[in-house]
Amino acid sequence: MERRYDLDWLRVLAFALLIFYHTGMMYVSWDWHISSEFQSESLKLAMLLVNPWRLPLLFFISGCALYFAQQRYPLSRLLNLRSQRLLIPLVFGILVIVPPQLFFEMRQAGEATGHYGQFWQAYLTPNDPLFSRHRTPLFGQMTWNHLWFIPYLWCYSVLILGLRQLLILPSKWLGQLPLALLLLIPGSLLACYGFWLRPQFPSTHALLGDWYNHATYLTVFALGYGFAACDAVWLKLKGKHWPLLIMALSGYAILMWEDSLPENTGLGETVEYWGDIVFTWFYYCTLWCWILALCALAMRFLNHNSRALRYANGAVYPYYILHQTITVSIGYYLVEAQWGPIMEPLGVLAITFLGCAVGYEIIARIHLLRWLFGLAPKVIPAPKKQTQPAIGNT
Repeated sequence: MERRYDLDWLRVLAFALLIFYHTGMMYVSWDWHISSEFQSESLKLAMLLVNPWRLPLLFFISGCALYFAQQRYPLSRLLNLRSQRLLIPLVFGILVIVPPQLFFEMRQAGEATGHYGQFWQAYLTPNDPLFSRHRTPLFGQMTWNHLWFIPYLWCYSVLILGLRQLLILPSKWLGQLPLALLLLIPGSLLACYGFWLRPQFPSTHALLGDWYNHATYLTVFALGYGFAACDAVWLKLKGKHWPLLIMALSGYAILMWEDSLPENTGLGETVEYWGDIVFTWFYYCTLWCWILALCALAMRFLNHNSRALRYANGAVYPYYILHQTITVSIGYYLVEAQWGPIMEPLGVLAITFLGCAVGYEIIARIHLLRWLFGLAPKVIPAPKKQTQPAIGNT
């Protein structure tokens, strides 16, 4: 089966976007672990551009990847590999990688933490009073922070693999739909979740009870699995990258205009009620349009292999695990050092990428760390056989 380099690139770029996005979280007014005094409304507009689709895109690509992996491995082997790759890094991340984020968050808030050794020992102690304001649904104060994506991905993978036979036939129907319906039907389904589930189940990333997120991400994950199983869908997207991108950008512009309207437009409750419904539906159709547009763009411009892609495919998972802890840690110190509104964010971004790169080079060389970060064992090439010289040529 021919490898889909376009989806490889899209996966790498989607995870790289997380590093830029989480750095940006320091510089907007949204609640995050730490914040800088240098806040930017322009940056918020840029982040609002990617905010609706950045996580659904990751789940969509993950669904595609699961289908392709299913073609390579027996079911039991695939479940075993996926569990090792996801659950071991998750446990290691909760115990070792994530705690510094809470440490620096509490320090910036002026809460007592002690030195890091004391803090970490208290973090591992169930319901330690040091964390009375930081309880989580896990075990006392333990948290997975940005690693919440991993348990969600594992649960969805197990569920979709269990239902794989039921999904094959609907995936074939996808190829029979015109492009307009490939856009409108998933967008409208996601909008139903926005209407009915989002008000009752706001996003928590706590796994249990996070029903709006589960409905959204599982649907997009299943769509990725179904798209990967149907070549006809990709043929419909091929060559449609510019129209889809123009639609997605236009949708963003309209949504920003709608967001700028006053809460009370003076048009009456009935008009405002139906206006909210229309714009909610439009929001989710735009979200799905972005995913289709990015897939079409990747098919047109990124469907090729390269040395950079081979490096990125191996590095992307450790980068994802490491990046937010590095961002929060170095961000705390650079905020304290008062580097200024230009050098501070550039410094946070550069040191985050540098820290991830150095971390990956160390991880890739140590067998235990490869296992803890979900990488496959390093393959040691077999020594070449030495051929005996022919008689008379000595």
